[in-house]
Amino acid sequence: SKENLNSFLCVCAYLRECIFQFQEKAVPLRKYLRSKRAADFSDFPKDEVAIEAFEALKESLLAECTISALDYEKARNWRETGCPAIVYCDASKYGTPFCVAQRPSPDKPPKLVVYRAKTFSETERKAGARISGHDFLPAGR
Repeated sequence: SKENLNSFLCVCAYLRECIFQFQEKAVPLRKYLRSKRAADFSDFPKDEVAIEAFEALKESLLAECTISALDYEKARNWRETGCPAIVYCDASKYGTPFCVAQRPSPDKPPKLVVYRAKTFSETERKAGARISGHDFLPAGR
C-alpha cells in the first residue's frame, strides 16, 4: 500500500548514511508519494523501474545496514582508530527512535549496531503537548 511504501522510505531515509546512493535509489519511488500529482499507486506493481528501486533499497538495508557488534576497543580509542560509536536520534510527537552505528574502518560507511524505537500512546502524545508548552526551570536559572 501507499502507507507501507511511505513507512519503508522513512526507515530508509533514517538510515540513509548507511545506504550507498540512497537518493538515486529512492527517486523512482517518490512519484507515488507526492502530495500533488502523485502517480496512481495501482501502477506500482507494473512499474519495473520502481520495483527495481524498491528491491535495491531492500538489498541495501540487508547488506549495508545489518546489525553488527560494537567494537568497544575501537570506540574507546576512536581518535586513533577513526571508528567512534555514533548515536543518531530523532524525536517527534509520535515517538523517539534512535540507533547506534560504528564504522568498521575509517573509509567505510557506518554499520548499524543498535536500533530502538518507542511509539507514544495517545495519552503520552497528549501529555507531551501539554508538557512541551511549559518551562519547568525556576525563573532566574
